[in-house]
Amino acid sequence: MKLPKSKISKLLERSMTCLERQQPLVVLTIDRAESIVVIGDTHGDVEGVRLIARTFLDASNGLSSGASNNETRLVFLGDYVDRDDRDLENLLQVLTLMVQYPGKVFVLRGNHEERTMNLQYGFMDTLESRGISQAYPTIEHLFTRLPVACIIRPLNIFCCHGMTPVSPVQLDLADIARVQPRSSLAEFDDLAAQLLWNDPDPDEKEESSPSFRGIGYIVGRRDVETFMKHNTLRMVIRSHQAFPHGYRFFFDKRILSIFSKPNYNGGNNPASIARIQANGCIDVLTRGHGDDAFTISDAWKLA
Repeated sequence: MKLPKSKISKLLERSMTCLERQQPLVVLTIDRAESIVVIGDTHGDVEGVRLIARTFLDASNGLSSGASNNETRLVFLGDYVDRDDRDLENLLQVLTLMVQYPGKVFVLRGNHEERTMNLQYGFMDTLESRGISQAYPTIEHLFTRLPVACIIRPLNIFCCHGMTPVSPVQLDLADIARVQPRSSLAEFDDLAAQLLWNDPDPDEKEESSPSFRGIGYIVGRRDVETFMKHNTLRMVIRSHQAFPHGYRFFFDKRILSIFSKPNYNGGNNPASIARIQANGCIDVLTRGHGDDAFTISDAWKLA
C-alpha cells in the first residue's frame, strides 16, 4: 500500500476521528453468533495483515468453522511499526481496516507505538526514506489515542500488548480506563508502561521481579492471580514476545501469548492469532512464512 502524501494525511485524519470515540480500555461484548480474532505483533508484515482481513472480514473467504466472516471482529494488540522496512505500509493497512470497518476492527497500542522506539528501531528511518518525516507528529499524536487494553464480556477475557500489571494496591479495570494519553515512554504513568512492557515469568515463579528490558516487570503467579481474581478475569491474551511454536501458554493456560509476524528477527516462528467464540471455545491459528492460510494448532474451551 503506497499512498501519496495527500491520501496518507487523509487516512490519518479519518483514523483520528475513529479514535476520538475510543477509551483507553475497549469494552467488547461478544454475541452468540459472533467471534473475535485477536492479533499480536505484526511489525511490518503487511501481507499477513491483508491475509487476516481476507480471511475474517471478506465474506467470500475464511475458515469454515465458527462464526461467519461478517460476524467477526478483530482486535490488534499493537507493534505495527519498527523492525521492518514495510512498517509504514503495515500501519496504514491496519488503520485502513479500522476506518473501513468501524465497530469491527480495534487497534490497540504496543510498546513500539512510541517515539523512543521509533527512533531506535527503524520507523523514523522509514518515514525519512519515504520523504514524509513531517507526518510523524501527526502519527505520534495518533499513537497516544490508541487504547492500551481490551476486555471481552461476558467471557471476561483481558487483552493487552504486554501483560497484567504489578501493584502494591488492588487495581481495577476502571484504573486502566483512566490511563492518560502520553507521547513518549518518559511521560507514561507506571500502569500504562506495564500494560505495554510487562512479560509473564517464563518459569512461572510465584513472585514478580523487575524486567530485563529495564521497563516494567516479569510478572509472577501471585500478581497474575491477584489481578485476575480481583477483576473476575478468566483469561489474558497478550503478545510482545515471539516463541518457536508461534505461541505459548502460561500459568495453567490462563495466559496465552501470541505473535503474528512469522520468521521474526531472522527466526523460524510461525505467526499465531487467537479466535474466540461466544461459547468460550478458543482456537489458536498459525501459519508459516509464505503460507496463504491459517490452520488450527490448538483448541480448548474456557473452564
